[in-house]
Amino acid sequence: RLREHLLALEDAGRAVAVITALSAMTASYFVIRSSARGKKGGSLLFVGACLLAVLATSDAVIEIASGERTIFVAIGFALFSHLLFLSQVVRFARRRERLVARTAELSRRSESLTTSFRELNQRQDELVRKEQLAAIGELAAVVAHEVRNPLAVISNAVATLRRPNLSDEHRETLLGILSEEAARLNQLVGDLLHYAKPLSLEKQSINLRELVDKAVKVLSEHPNVLVEIEEDDDLPRIGGDALLIRQALDNVVNNALQAIGGG
Repeated sequence: RLREHLLALEDAGRAVAVITALSAMTASYFVIRSSARGKKGGSLLFVGACLLAVLATSDAVIEIASGERTIFVAIGFALFSHLLFLSQVVRFARRRERLVARTAELSRRSESLTTSFRELNQRQDELVRKEQLAAIGELAAVVAHEVRNPLAVISNAVATLRRPNLSDEHRETLLGILSEEAARLNQLVGDLLHYAKPLSLEKQSINLRELVDKAVKVLSEHPNVLVEIEEDDDLPRIGGDALLIRQALDNVVNNALQAIGGG
């Protein structure tokens, strides 16, 4: 009876060996299949699975043929376990290398973006400075245009005051013109200093003919220019800012003088 039990155990051992061999071969098949499809299994796992399948098959054949137990399967499992551990270490090392490379790439891109942002700020500052210079140039041209007319009137008035035998009435008129043109220049300077502020109008009752006469006085130094003024007999007074209207009239006269070329 003991012999029967031993024979039964031997048969069970052979069955276990066969099952182990089949399991190892099946695992090897799936590992090979995954490697063929390009899945991440690693060459170490492939080698370990193949070795485990060979050892398990050899163990099963020996036990079936001679009835002797071997330790090849245990050795195979040990090797497979070590290879599995090594494959995980290799996979971790590769992931770490990729992570380091990606981090370095992100750092380079961040530095590139920082450099580009710095260059963009510099170009923006240069553009703002150019726009400021252009605005200053336009403002200087406008100021020169506006200041030229009062200066011409003042120059003519001073030249007239230097004439001998000038009557007191004419002298008082010329002094009034000087005072008025000086006030206009002062107003222009004030507008320049406060150009960013809203324009405030000083409305008053204005004799438009008087403003026109004052605006065309600058043409007295141009003998080739003929001035004719036409108006209604009952021209009414208007309401507005005398300085601004005078400035507009001066611009019209100056532009007309430039357009006709002095003839």
